[in-house]
Amino acid sequence: MLVIRKAQLAAFAAAADARFVTLLCASVRAAEPDAVAALDDESLEANMTVALSRARRYGIADAVGIGEFFMAMLLHGPRFDEVPALRDFLDGVRIHALWRDAPKDALAEAARMPRPEWWRVGP
Repeated sequence: MLVIRKAQLAAFAAAADARFVTLLCASVRAAEPDAVAALDDESLEANMTVALSRARRYGIADAVGIGEFFMAMLLHGPRFDEVPALRDFLDGVRIHALWRDAPKDALAEAARMPRPEWWRVGP
């Protein structure tokens, strides 16, 4: 009988996440080249990995939702999800409505938040 241990599952998950991040980065580069032009591949992948982790906290697991979460981090600040008025959009379903329905003052508040040291802005 085949037995897969927790460490092996963790390794599979890490490899799957790395492939997922690579695909998401390629998709964002193709769809929004101007928005990510200042980021080299390493910085883009590092930021996308952070976005993936943060999006999952809110139950956002599909590629489109994670891509939108990343774009919100890029355009409105990497800590946008810490603004209380924006958390209503982070339930895994409403992330798609963030662009249309989010209060403009909340987006401005997110943009004014200090950039954390983990957010990479280029080479």
